[in-house]
Amino acid sequence: MAIAIIPARAGSKGIPGKNTRPICGLPLYAWSALQAGQSSRIDRTIITTDIPEILDMKHHFGADVFRRSPETATDDATTESAMIEAVLGLGLQNEVVVLLQATSPCRVPGDIDRAVDRLMAGDCDSVFSACQIEGYVWQAHNVDGVATDILSAQRERRQPRQKRRVSNLEENGSIYACHARNLVQTGDRLHGRIVPVLQNRLCGFQLDSDEDYGILEICMRGLHFAD
Repeated sequence: MAIAIIPARAGSKGIPGKNTRPICGLPLYAWSALQAGQSSRIDRTIITTDIPEILDMKHHFGADVFRRSPETATDDATTESAMIEAVLGLGLQNEVVVLLQATSPCRVPGDIDRAVDRLMAGDCDSVFSACQIEGYVWQAHNVDGVATDILSAQRERRQPRQKRRVSNLEENGSIYACHARNLVQTGDRLHGRIVPVLQNRLCGFQLDSDEDYGILEICMRGLHFAD
């Protein structure tokens, strides 16, 4: 059995009210709930939240609502703490847990299923969604303004990298999957043998600022999630 967990916290210093702010006609968190409902692998969806208007509804956008404690809803609380609280509170230790972050709602049909299938193949412990980076990867040093090419030893063209089956990936925050018992034991959504599942590059957009809402709407319309 696979359970989707969608954390939706009320407090956000960076973007106040971000999880309930409308995007393409629906509250931001609703897109993750609807996408989980469209997955053939997800048996139950849980929104763990301290947002009053969501808590007023026991069943919302096809998802069950779990009351998130004040301790797991602070600025410093980890996403894992909210996940583990829901897992233990609902007795889901024997299930597969799929984390869907509301701020990364760009998922096309099949993305969630592929993540669950990859985990259930049995040769890994945790899965994360990623987008392939085609260009060169640099790391900026804020102290002195210097940038370092982290692949400086070999600035290969794309074709040689493809031949060697080497890819540069960006973790996009959209989908994570693991076994609940291992999540509780390790306290980390990524543990053991970790493998990626690739998504369309448009799916890699994460909402981090007020200015991102317009870009996010463009991405979602490009993925045909909104007309």
